[in-house]
Amino acid sequence: MKLDQRANIDNGNDNFFSRNSNVNENNVANNGSKGATYERSKAVDIIALDLCERLGNRDSYKFYCKVAWRLQPSVIYNNLEQALKGREPAKLFTYLCKKCLGD
Repeated sequence: MKLDQRANIDNGNDNFFSRNSNVNENNVANNGSKGATYERSKAVDIIALDLCERLGNRDSYKFYCKVAWRLQPSVIYNNLEQALKGREPAKLFTYLCKKCLGD
């Protein structure tokens, strides 16, 4: 592990969504941006699968990936918390996210 990566971990700055995210050292053909994109895409996939499970709507996986890619996790989970209080959580969540995305 490189010294600057240790500093990021020690400071708690190992956020998937930051532009300076840590790069996978096991990737031999790593040019820096590929590793960051890979880490971010893993985080997007985890969030999208979590949304599918919590909302019981696996058909909207692609939309949830779009949401996870474009919105901050705090906004996503705030919208989820509000949606779970409604009568139709999946529809309300979609409405709230589309409002945030400007779609």
